Amino acid sequence: MYLEEALEILVKEWTQLETIGEADLALADVVKKLGGESWKGINPELSPGEVAGLIEQDMKRLGVSSMAETFISRFRTEDELLTETSLYDLVSELGIREGFHGREEEFQGQNA
Repeated sequence: MYLEEALEILVKEWTQLETIGEADLALADVVKKLGGESWKGINPELSPGEVAGLIEQDMKRLGVSSMAETFISRFRTEDELLTETSLYDLVSELGIREGFHGREEEFQGQNA
């Protein structure tokens, strides 16, 4: 499965969960966990494919697109993808690590 296709499926699923009240976070808040800036452009008028494109752009800018492709490549079907992971799981795995964002110098100083 390709990254863009998988992202679109995961975005569509998250949007459906939001609609029925089963999502704890808004779609933009999930995308924000990745660490890029695309979350600011997310609005209800965008299609799942357009949101997936924004996420993929952030992944490229953040240098995690190859890791995302590797992560996604283990899923052969949409059903496998939706059973095994979610948009939240994916961006959490690849995104900024809470507690370290904005403290990179402090972290590097501990390892010097």
